[in-house]
Amino acid sequence: MNSTETSSPLTDSLWFWIACFATMALVGLFVIGPKFDRRQRQIENRFLGREHLAAQRTQLLKESPFNPQHEATANDPVIIQSDQSHHTPPIVPLWPLASLSLVLILISSLMLFRERQRLSVLVAADKIRSHAHSGTLKDVSAESVDVG
Repeated sequence: MNSTETSSPLTDSLWFWIACFATMALVGLFVIGPKFDRRQRQIENRFLGREHLAAQRTQLLKESPFNPQHEATANDPVIIQSDQSHHTPPIVPLWPLASLSLVLILISSLMLFRERQRLSVLVAADKIRSHAHSGTLKDVSAESVDVG
């Protein structure tokens, strides 16, 4: 194995690019997070409003005097309970995407580190082998061969 083959640039590693893109995804999630949260709350409020309206209509139809199963009583009160709270967690949160990005960053960084360590050992072994074959093994010092 040639030392030029093993000392490839960092950008040749797939793990480097996975770490870069996962990091950019995480940064992007933090940048768009507040805007996404506002927009998502609007969408969810509309959804909850339509759901509430549908429940209200269903209850009114059940209590309608035109409904054949309705027992006629004077002044039936219509009570509609609202399950909507102002501080409910969002239905579609961003934390799963952020967690996935973080896990990708950690795994790819670990794998990149391991790959670079392996390449470093191979380069050192190749240097020792080339010096041993040329008869200059005594010229190789610990400083010129970085094993880790």
